[in-house]
Amino acid sequence: MSGATRSLSEQLLDLQLPDRMSPRQILALVDADLQEVERILDGVFQSDIELISQVGRHVSSGGGKRIRPALLLLVSRLCGESTGAATRFAAIVELIHTATLIHDDIIDHADTRRGLPSINRRFGEEVTVLFGDYLYLTAVSMGLEPQYIPLLQVLSDTTLRMIEGELISLKRGGDLDLSEAEYLDIIRRKTGYLFSACGEIPALLSGAAGPIRTDLKQFGLLLGTAFQLIDDLFDLSTSSEVLGKPALSDLKEGKLTLPLILLLERAGAAGREMVQTVLREQAFRSISAAEILELASRHGTLEDTRRRADRLVEEAQRLLQRFPDSIYRTALNDFAELVIHRPF
Repeated sequence: MSGATRSLSEQLLDLQLPDRMSPRQILALVDADLQEVERILDGVFQSDIELISQVGRHVSSGGGKRIRPALLLLVSRLCGESTGAATRFAAIVELIHTATLIHDDIIDHADTRRGLPSINRRFGEEVTVLFGDYLYLTAVSMGLEPQYIPLLQVLSDTTLRMIEGELISLKRGGDLDLSEAEYLDIIRRKTGYLFSACGEIPALLSGAAGPIRTDLKQFGLLLGTAFQLIDDLFDLSTSSEVLGKPALSDLKEGKLTLPLILLLERAGAAGREMVQTVLREQAFRSISAAEILELASRHGTLEDTRRRADRLVEEAQRLLQRFPDSIYRTALNDFAELVIHRPF
């Protein structure tokens, strides 16, 4: 079966890096917990209200890599925490992530998600907004127990930062003067902080000392930021079939990602005008996608974006060295490598 017709999760599982644990070996360490996460999610997507069940089945059919739950569960094992609370919060994190994707598709007027029609395309925007809200509030209600209030505070702060990132991104959409520092702030808010929560929550559950909590929180933030930088690359350099959404959609939607920000700095007035034309037309009419890709390649912006992601992952891996050697430290170290080498 070709890569273009296989799910993203299947492609990830088959990836093998030299001298590294394979994805299957890493996920096998928390396989039972991940299965429980799936059972929890299946329960959320089923309801006596038929419309909720219909939308839930549609979301489930799109699958998902479950990167955030896997990260939270692996960090939990690193901290010596293997209770059902970790599994519950792994599911909560995935629900929050799914809700943000659903709302993002409305904001972006997306037609597809994970190779299927987006919820807003299939069910309409009104249903989509309400279903996203439903997932958010379900996630909160799952953690409403006195002993989990500190964890809910982390997730509340994280969600607020994600919304702030989306608002900043909307305000700066199509702004050719968006700087690299400003863009990194946006993606830390939109993506990085939820990864950060996946590091911090296990530390809280295990009662780990403050420095451990700080290190794991920063580990997740670095990893999540690198993850988004690689997504930026894939939007420019990966086929629509593999992405599960139209390639080069970010630029057409008015979003300037890091490879394009670097391109604007290096390509001069002519290159700037090409990017501006695509933003203005919201399509590749006067300027083709191939022309933008060739320009980015010529000026090395794809390579430089990957190098920035590499450095973030290396910094995250150095934080892990402060923890005792274990199979879970090795798994998290190699999990970080998958962020920058994943095939999609």
